[in-house]
Amino acid sequence: MKVKEVNTIEDARIVLGLFVVRARRVAEHSMVKSGEAEKFAVYSYSMAMQIGEYALPRRNFPKNEEIVESLASRLRPCMLRSESIYWQKVLKAIELIANASIDEATSEKLDGLGRWFKQFEEYKQVSYSIQIFDDKGNPVSQSMNNQLIADGWTYADLVHVDAEGAKASALALPYDDRYYAATSNYCALAMKVLELLVLVQNLSKDVDLGLPEDVWTQQVTYDGRSHQVVASRVYVGEPGTKVPDGDIAKAKGFTELTPLKFIYGRCPKQRAKIAIIDARGHVLRRLLGFYASDQGNLLLAVGDSLMLTLENAGHVSATYPKILNIRETKGREQEAKELLDLMKTPNRTNAYIIVNNKMRGITLRIRERDLRLLRHR
Repeated sequence: MKVKEVNTIEDARIVLGLFVVRARRVAEHSMVKSGEAEKFAVYSYSMAMQIGEYALPRRNFPKNEEIVESLASRLRPCMLRSESIYWQKVLKAIELIANASIDEATSEKLDGLGRWFKQFEEYKQVSYSIQIFDDKGNPVSQSMNNQLIADGWTYADLVHVDAEGAKASALALPYDDRYYAATSNYCALAMKVLELLVLVQNLSKDVDLGLPEDVWTQQVTYDGRSHQVVASRVYVGEPGTKVPDGDIAKAKGFTELTPLKFIYGRCPKQRAKIAIIDARGHVLRRLLGFYASDQGNLLLAVGDSLMLTLENAGHVSATYPKILNIRETKGREQEAKELLDLMKTPNRTNAYIIVNNKMRGITLRIRERDLRLLRHR
């Protein structure tokens, strides 16, 4: 819910909740965590000078421009009037909720932050100015302070391409000048946003701000985990099959994509055809499977419910290789049990695989003692 004006307690709580989440995201930024944001918040130069030569000032800013861009994007909503967490709305929200409970020291901090944000917004947080002159000493540009130059970078180089008014004048400067100004500008802003976050956090210890607990605990950045379950079931159909509005599991033309079907389709050379045969030679059941090598042993998937590890099956007789391990698939335990009951002696299981472009047959017998090897996976 977007808050245009903070008029009620409900508005204030929405604004503060959104601010806490975004400010925590700023706090997790790599420049903040490494200390670089604090370092670059102050404009600085390095000076090199040798006897008989001019002094050579060098500006200090990150070589990796993309980290500055990402920091700027996390901070930008705090400075846009149209956003729910525009700094004036945040300060008004704090005043509306906790005004009667704010002590003098906290009130002074809020006033100080309010003055800083206002000066920042009005380009009055000035550290230096640049003006361009021709070779005769005549000015060919207006005087541009660091904040105006930084906004030139924001509006012409970062999120827009049509810088207008005074901001457009910064385009007369080299790109490095705009980037340098923007780096310190956004790092300084980050420090103040975090200062305001700490103030809200401390205030919440003494005053019930009415914020949901999860604004302090919910995940605000990607945590580096590359594998996450996004669905418990996957169903596939032929290209062009219409996706139904209802339960896809009951839809015509769709089948569940099991690990077996996935690998069977993607790795044709590892396919296995399996038959369970009784003592009289009658085929009781045919199944699809796949195989893979594992440290000299053979992994054989029987349907979607069982995985067998066979000892050195590629180098010894393929008749009755030793079974090292039996694993059943989680969620398919009943199916695995029924399959093992069918595979047990006196029945046998024949598996046909392709090794070195040649068809090989493997015959298995599963005895009661082998069932002690059963594991869940």
